[in-house]
Amino acid sequence: MLLGVVCYSTNKFEQAHMFFTSTMKKQLEYTGGEQDHPFLEQTYLHMASMYKQMGNLNSSLIMWKNLLKTHKRQYGENSYLLSSDYKNIGTCEVGVGMIAEGIETLEKAKVLIKCGIEKVEDEAEIKELKRELSEVFFALYLGYTTQSEWDKAISANEQALKLNIDTLGEDDLNVSNNYYLGSQIYQKKLCFEEAMNHINKANEIIDTKTVKDPLLLCRYRFLRGKLLVNADQRENALKDLDEAIKVAQANPKLYNDEIEIKIFRTNAINSFSEEEIKRFGIDLEAEKAKTLADDAKREKIIKLQTAAAQSHAQSNGQPQPIGNAEKEEDEDEEETLFDGPAGVIAAVGGVVAVGAGIYYFMSKSN
Repeated sequence: MLLGVVCYSTNKFEQAHMFFTSTMKKQLEYTGGEQDHPFLEQTYLHMASMYKQMGNLNSSLIMWKNLLKTHKRQYGENSYLLSSDYKNIGTCEVGVGMIAEGIETLEKAKVLIKCGIEKVEDEAEIKELKRELSEVFFALYLGYTTQSEWDKAISANEQALKLNIDTLGEDDLNVSNNYYLGSQIYQKKLCFEEAMNHINKANEIIDTKTVKDPLLLCRYRFLRGKLLVNADQRENALKDLDEAIKVAQANPKLYNDEIEIKIFRTNAINSFSEEEIKRFGIDLEAEKAKTLADDAKREKIIKLQTAAAQSHAQSNGQPQPIGNAEKEEDEDEEETLFDGPAGVIAAVGGVVAVGAGIYYFMSKSN
């Protein structure tokens, strides 16, 4: 078991899979095939986390469901201790496109967590449950966003915002990200004043940090830049867009963001009047030359990425799960909901771009 954990922690997934499946087979033999036996609890947990880290949400979902069965046997059907399992199952369901099922599962998690908050007396445990509840609301936000249910998405995000302020403080990056997500949804609803208020708060928080996360800074500035263009505050918009581009250029992982911002900036400049172009000191010939250089660079990168993807597809295959009581088919997923840089979502760790937004924080897998 420990060898498997060490292997998947260092991205040696095939070796980890070998250790875990070997362990599981022996455990199933020992339990007489009882897949809900508590003896398999840690195996299911580690395999669920491994598959999530690999980006294989279907296989992760299978293992979370198996883990839930062992916990129901241990704690009963309605214990608040099942809330993490329902949260992880619901999050995976949303991630694989089972939106209605995911929302229903997350609602179960929400009810159980609230019951736990009422029952427990330890302040640290209550705080942990509130943090978990904020994760549930974030996953609900994702589900509602996927269904374009903007009002429900806003409500879920506002609940997560309140919980994060309560447990982390008003200047935490999780709080700034809630403001960022809210701004995006208000923008989709064409509520530009609310959108601007939210993105200003997000930028105010990140500006208080001595070390600023590049992804967050880039996207906060970009969104405010877009809203400022819409508000005809074009000079300020250019300042935000130029800062976002500068941050993206300094971080190769943000290349796609860099391209998107540059395209938006070029289109914005094309909509400026001659007087504005002159007043802002914009050199149209220099802008055209930069655009041509960016196009050439992008074509080169696309060719390299295509070749790399073809090579990867030919030489790499992902291991399949075992121990599936429901005989579900496993499908590889292209991306996981909760992986990213900065070490803050990786059992949900790091900064993650998902659908309409990004989420920033550490969550427990179980």
